[in-house]
Amino acid sequence: MTKSTINKRKLKQALIIAVFLGVNFAIVSLLSTIYYEFNSGADRSKALHIDLRQNDYYLPKITINGSNSEGRTPNKEILKNIEEDYIKSWYVKKYALQNNDVKAIEDFYTDSAQSKIQRIINYNIANKVNIHSTSVNHHVNIKFLSEDGQVAYIDDKNVQERTYFYKNKKQIHGEVTTKTYKSILLLEDGFWRIRHLKSLIEQQVENVKTIENEEEKVIEIDKEVTHVVKPQETVYRLTQIYKTTKDKLIVLNPKKTGLANNLLLKHDTIIVKKSKEFVNASLFETQKQEIRFPKNFRIKGINYYPQKTPWFEFWKQYDTIVVNKDFKLIRGLRLNTVRIFIPYELFGKEKVSKTELKNLVKTLDLAEKNNLKVIVTFFDFYSNYQVLDYTICDRHLEQIIQRIKNHPALLQYDIKNEADLDFKIHGKQKVINWLNFIAERMKHYDKETPITIGWYSPKEATNLRDKVDFISFHYYKTPENFSEVFKELEKQVDKPIVIQEFGKHSYNSIWNLYRNSEKKQAKYHREIQESFHANGVEHFVSWTLYDFPEIDKNVFGRMPHKIGPQKNYGFIDVKGKPKQAIKYISGPPNQKNL
Repeated sequence: MTKSTINKRKLKQALIIAVFLGVNFAIVSLLSTIYYEFNSGADRSKALHIDLRQNDYYLPKITINGSNSEGRTPNKEILKNIEEDYIKSWYVKKYALQNNDVKAIEDFYTDSAQSKIQRIINYNIANKVNIHSTSVNHHVNIKFLSEDGQVAYIDDKNVQERTYFYKNKKQIHGEVTTKTYKSILLLEDGFWRIRHLKSLIEQQVENVKTIENEEEKVIEIDKEVTHVVKPQETVYRLTQIYKTTKDKLIVLNPKKTGLANNLLLKHDTIIVKKSKEFVNASLFETQKQEIRFPKNFRIKGINYYPQKTPWFEFWKQYDTIVVNKDFKLIRGLRLNTVRIFIPYELFGKEKVSKTELKNLVKTLDLAEKNNLKVIVTFFDFYSNYQVLDYTICDRHLEQIIQRIKNHPALLQYDIKNEADLDFKIHGKQKVINWLNFIAERMKHYDKETPITIGWYSPKEATNLRDKVDFISFHYYKTPENFSEVFKELEKQVDKPIVIQEFGKHSYNSIWNLYRNSEKKQAKYHREIQESFHANGVEHFVSWTLYDFPEIDKNVFGRMPHKIGPQKNYGFIDVKGKPKQAIKYISGPPNQKNL
């Protein structure tokens, strides 16, 4: 037998052995998987693309009480398990209705409960409807727990929900409701599953304006349903969508004179329905609460980042010595306010970083030390706006506001910077819904501190004007056009107006054809301040104190024509030398400031 034949035979034997071992390994792995599935249940997170073991995706406020339970008294472990599985059941149902995916609910609802949800989903699929919804709070009372600990009957009182109905991916209706839920839960395979869930809208009292119960007070209010006019949309189309008449629309919108002539303005907001609604009385009382704002105080401020650590680096490399030095300088320039930004993810989203929160409080302390007030801008670089993300935002908001709301340096909450720039990508209605929710939650946690929204465009600044205490917008156009823009906005709102950002960069290079300079920047600031004075502007916050040697390329990219201008909006250059524009940082020349 030749040597080559022997080698071939050995190679063939080795290959057969390898295949045999591979097949046996696959069989053992399969049996192990089957054993695991039978003993632990399927991985629910696969259908939802989340890790259900760690709830960081749906966090409404919840209290649970089992002290008055009939039958067996639940211990802490039972209470914890019921709470966790009950909240997860809410999430998966809302996920299922949003995505019309019944698989999401299989492990949290019994077969009979699933069939009811399946019918809703089948109807929605047939009619191209999706329901985006979230709950805000739950007050769970365990009314009965069986002696074997397998069956629980619970009440969930005054659950506030926000629900938005979409047809063909366009919102057709939105509502806020307060309901009480009664539910039967069964313990199966180690998880509490919904067997039955029934909702009761708090509307049984007709003439009495309030409903008292052991958890909260509910109050009856008038609710408006509005519609944002889309391009080429007609009055007739509105009457068909909302099953109303032209005459009713005219009555609901007395100032919309064009309705009588079948004229609708693009992006205008039309009231299409009014109804009665029951909401938590605390929310109503919040709207009537007097805000806390210094008497006769006029905001003369600056948007602030340290020169060497702007944007995210401000917090990543936080330096109290630098901040204190800058605040002392700002006060010396006859300014009285700084506006700062809280990056949503950097601060930890729903689990706010103790370090960042501590540094935020330090910033307020240093502002107070230097006799400055602070506008705190939330949700910087946040752009989700999904309804199922609302509770995560709520937890973020709650932790920060509870920590700073009584600080003497705090002047305003700014919900978000330039949210209107997200209209094109995410849809105006979706962004407005989110802003409305955040505004109400801010007032829930702090009834006194004024809130605002930093709109990029003055044309959008009338949105949610009934939800904010100050109207804020940004202005980077020429001083010549400011008067017309400001006066038009004044006609539409009856609240104080803040010019929250304005400025001109001094970047001068081939990339902008050498069109700017420090001299032109100074001319802009002189003229815009003169226009502010002529038009009675009482509150302004300029952009920004410093030119920056470096800025975050993840924010502005790498193109010189974008980076260059952003580096050069300051009143002080990169060498620490004041630029010509600094003469007008606190107002027009020869005007008394502060």
